[in-house]
Amino acid sequence: MLNAMPPVSLPPITVPPVIAQLSLAMGGPSALASLDAGASASAEASAEASADASLDLGLSASAMAQLSAVASAMAQVEASLGIDLASPSASAQLAIVVNLLNSLPFASLQVPSIPGLSSLSALFSVIATVNASLGVNLLAPGAAASLQAALSASASASASASASVSASASAELAMMANLAAALDVNLSASAGISAMAGSLNAMASLQMALNFSPGMLAALAAFLASLTAVQGAGINLMAGASVSAQISAMLSPLSALASVNLSAEAMASAALQMSASAQASASASASASAELAAMAQMDFSALASVNIPNLGPMLNVSMVMNFATANSVCGSSCPLTFLV
Repeated sequence: MLNAMPPVSLPPITVPPVIAQLSLAMGGPSALASLDAGASASAEASAEASADASLDLGLSASAMAQLSAVASAMAQVEASLGIDLASPSASAQLAIVVNLLNSLPFASLQVPSIPGLSSLSALFSVIATVNASLGVNLLAPGAAASLQAALSASASASASASASVSASASAELAMMANLAAALDVNLSASAGISAMAGSLNAMASLQMALNFSPGMLAALAAFLASLTAVQGAGINLMAGASVSAQISAMLSPLSALASVNLSAEAMASAALQMSASAQASASASASASAELAAMAQMDFSALASVNIPNLGPMLNVSMVMNFATANSVCGSSCPLTFLV
């Protein structure tokens, strides 16, 4: 089907600035720290407040981001491939997948090039995330007022809530708890953090001996991820020339957001609500607040020297397999025939 994709020309799209703000907020509270402190006084104050409220777990923000990416990748690979990357059988299970992929002509597959597709898919991802996490449809009438109201209400609730640690710190703890669970490590044990480091180092040795380039795999996975986001919005790129008018009509309501500009407080509120780790934290806090409070006293600095696993190839393969299975006419019995 990829080889049969018709030429597609995407329309020019004027994206309001608030979309870029929401896209940054999707990265969670830590992403806001990357804002240029000199951009505005409110941004500087927000960054300082965020730094003051964060926990000292003995790890840099970069290390926390890497560990968060590992936890996310492990979950996606297990969901798509059914492989627990922390299990002793992970290497053998990956070898089975590699043998399947190497038996197919991936090396000769031409990944379609559609200028503007990645930007369009990113836009649809923001729209979908805002709808799911904030309950605001950015393409509906009155979206600007609904967005401001949703973020204002959340900011007020956050400001009045009493908690021993900040929401962003709780999110960090929840991420570490989720990673420990994925690694089958009991952090309350005396050697829990050392066991966590050992599991991460062991996972770093996992390899995928594919007979086509990692670059080609990454390009294919990126294209399919973009295609999935666009499909999720109800856009069928196989329609060819007619898809341009459909996209223009669908996104025309965004013009009503042209004058919307989120304050630092609204950005912080959006980041907390839209980050996956914050949502996990809310769930974990209700059922395991004692465990999270105990973790807040732990020193995770031993993890600073571990070899962070490169799960990118596994994540790309899971994207390819997941997309292929979902779009194949014969489902999981012949998923990859759809691609080649």
